[in-house]
Amino acid sequence: MGHVSYGALLCVLENCPLLEHLDVSGCTAIAHPSNASVPNVSGDERSPAPPRHAPLVRLNMNRTRISNGGLAHLLKLLPKLEELSLNFCERLDVKSIAQFDANEAEPSVGAIISAHAKEHGVLREVELVGSEAVRRSSVQEMQAAELVVHTDDSFVDSFLQRSPHRAPVVNDLYALICSYHSL
Repeated sequence: MGHVSYGALLCVLENCPLLEHLDVSGCTAIAHPSNASVPNVSGDERSPAPPRHAPLVRLNMNRTRISNGGLAHLLKLLPKLEELSLNFCERLDVKSIAQFDANEAEPSVGAIISAHAKEHGVLREVELVGSEAVRRSSVQEMQAAELVVHTDDSFVDSFLQRSPHRAPVVNDLYALICSYHSL
């Protein structure tokens, strides 16, 4: 499924009016929207109307290359989203070379997701396990917006809470996750 682009994702959302759950995990072509990938559905180039999209409540974008800008654009189209999974998304909170050259400041993933949660009031859970570039301040910002945020640490903690008799296994699991991130 690695060849689904950002534009194709928008097309699916626009043409599936009953879609509530979508999993595009591993679609590495989903990154940042280009002008070519964002359709102008109104036909009026001066004031394009936002397209009407499926009432998604759960979106799984694990292992995609979504950027902060791509996520910000996508979330504007999904006002009913309740759960968002961004595990192992390596480009979140990472500046592009063009942004460094232009000394551009892009909102953090925490600011983007928190703003969406505050505006629409339905987003409640975000998964960021393995998305190691996401800044701790972004996670704190989402938690301040009363979102449940799952990170590498929370994954191990929740596993330990569910299985206290498996503490040695959890320690090994935590060591495994840490060694994976150090590669």
